Amino acid sequence: MTAALDALRFSGSAGGSVPPVAYLSVASVWLAVHSLGFALHDGTLDRHGRTLAVGGLGAAGALVLLGPYPTSMVGLPGAPISNMSPPTLALLAHAFWLTGLVVLLRPALRRRLAASPAWTAVVAANGFAMTAFLWHLTALFGVLAVAPRPITGSRDWWLTRPGIVVGTVLGTVVLVVAFRRFERPTALPQRSPSVAAAGAASSALGLLAISATGAIGVLSGRTARLAVIPVTPLTAALLLAAGCLLSGVPGRRQRVGVGHVAERP
Repeated sequence: MTAALDALRFSGSAGGSVPPVAYLSVASVWLAVHSLGFALHDGTLDRHGRTLAVGGLGAAGALVLLGPYPTSMVGLPGAPISNMSPPTLALLAHAFWLTGLVVLLRPALRRRLAASPAWTAVVAANGFAMTAFLWHLTALFGVLAVAPRPITGSRDWWLTRPGIVVGTVLGTVVLVVAFRRFERPTALPQRSPSVAAAGAASSALGLLAISATGAIGVLSGRTARLAVIPVTPLTAALLLAAGCLLSGVPGRRQRVGVGHVAERP
């Protein structure tokens, strides 16, 4: 299905724009990746790591080298084609080879993590992994805002990469220290399922709209299309604000257990 949607997208029949039907690949790609996670967890993929890794990497490389797919698996500002919005067959192949790599490395990682100090470190890192994930792009954008901007792929570009990585790591550490204490769950408000669903849907649409318009769209007034719906930075902000308000509707509070120790691998 994803291949057919990509063929329609790149056929040129839409005058260079992405036809709305191509956004069905959001379901075909991400549901496939979602299913990969279950198969990885229940052991279905244990004997197929090499096939997934070699096949996925080979397919991704061939699609990039021979097809219209860009090298970057994430969308880049100014790029005419994005592998991420809507997701493409190249992105799906990329997910397959990374999953295969995990399957191949998992036995050795399990043996290594059997040692108590290593597993303790994993449990400690899991305590702030989501915080780091949520804030690492903020740190990266901050570093890129002050870093030199040589031509991508040039000698100077490669020489500046270590500094970009180190700066991003240090910035993420600072942000984790600053915001981790606000993200520790102690109690959750109970609310009706309909209000919770509306809040989650509005927040998700707001984030997708912000992604579509881009952060710089706030200043430039850029508009974009979220599937077939035109969105602006103001629309995106209103959707996100509504989702936050709905998600935070107060109600009878319920204690949430904390301090659960993760099961050993």
